[in-house]
Amino acid sequence: MEEVDSLTFARWMVFNRIDPEPLQRADYRHAQLMTLLWNVNRSTESSPKAVADFLLDPWGPEMEAALDSKRAAELQKRNHKMLLAGLSQIPGVRVVINKPELLK
Repeated sequence: MEEVDSLTFARWMVFNRIDPEPLQRADYRHAQLMTLLWNVNRSTESSPKAVADFLLDPWGPEMEAALDSKRAAELQKRNHKMLLAGLSQIPGVRVVINKPELLK
């Protein structure tokens, strides 16, 4: 990998803020959808969630832990459970889990 001077790196960071990579945008859209589902269907006792609650920080400890395959599987299960919890609260929506062993 080539070295990059700090000015070039800073410019790339600004550019990425203006026009993020497609996968980052997809993650953000997914987090927005999860937030919407959670907040619309939450009980009156539970607190509302923010988009940041469903986003993984690419430099945070969760991503570092995700390098470990066991921890990555745990994070994926947690996200699936949160999604299913949100979907199951929507009136008229029936959630069918084809592989319940994946959520244990």
